[in-house]
Amino acid sequence: MIPDILEASSIHADDIPAATDLPGLMRDLNSTGVDIPWAWSVSTGPTDPLSHERKTLTVGINNTVGVLVWAAGSTRRVPTIGTGEEWQTYCLAGMYDIPVPPHAEVTLDTVFTSPNSSTPGTCRPRSPGNRSSSSDTSQGVR
Repeated sequence: MIPDILEASSIHADDIPAATDLPGLMRDLNSTGVDIPWAWSVSTGPTDPLSHERKTLTVGINNTVGVLVWAAGSTRRVPTIGTGEEWQTYCLAGMYDIPVPPHAEVTLDTVFTSPNSSTPGTCRPRSPGNRSSSSDTSQGVR
């Protein structure tokens, strides 16, 4: 049985109960062997989905790999350590197709331990290709 919170395609951080281990729930779902790539968008900031102050981290799982895509306003960023040369399709909450840009794929360990996975508002995106930035995140973004 899939926990209710994983059936939501977009989740605002304020709506996640304090005791919820979201990465753990994702890990448990992935361990069952997913048939399609799953993804969720976790947001911080204003609850208005059209607000440019809203920050979002899209997290995905697909058996042996995952994806991370940070967004703020109309800007999208992927990890500097990301792989995958082609656009891919993941499914929000296992249902709704979303495009995932190249270089968004990372190891599952990175997905589940990303310092930004539960707090997208702390992400400090780097300029494309800038791998030597002194950003305060351990997982750089393009």
